Amino acid sequence: MRKTVVIGFVLTAALALGGCSMSKTGHPETSSKDKVASQIRALPNVTDATVGYEQTMDGLSKHYAIAVDISAPKAGGSKAEVSALIDKVLPLAWSVRGEEPDRGVILRIKTDPQLEIGPIATASGWRDVGYPKNAKLLAKIPYQATFGNQSLNDQIGPWPVRGDGKSQE
Repeated sequence: MRKTVVIGFVLTAALALGGCSMSKTGHPETSSKDKVASQIRALPNVTDATVGYEQTMDGLSKHYAIAVDISAPKAGGSKAEVSALIDKVLPLAWSVRGEEPDRGVILRIKTDPQLEIGPIATASGWRDVGYPKNAKLLAKIPYQATFGNQSLNDQIGPWPVRGDGKSQE
């Protein structure tokens, strides 16, 4: 019994001293918003990226989505490059610890020329992609798409996945 208590104390102290905190899921918090943004900025064609949370209210209930904003002007020359970027970014976004993203991920990718992110993601096999289906509205906000919580859990793994896109279990 005493050995278990000492080991538990040592582990807790090591986590506290190492600056590592535990997420709500009990896993070490290794994918902060800043770390994920830095990983995204290191991807080909990306010049800037920010990662945060967007909160919405439904009555008195708060809901959260992970919001990723990317500037990737050179990716605008190819739907394949945008598709590859989406495939790399979503697992990284789904690894961000913090508020549980019950509204999934909002992804904004600015390219030059601006490509339509939602249709590209859908054609790449992502399910439950939200984007304007009306051509006039899509022309106004082609850089944004939303990805549903359940589909991300099904396609990537239950939130939060590790930074490499693999499940924590």
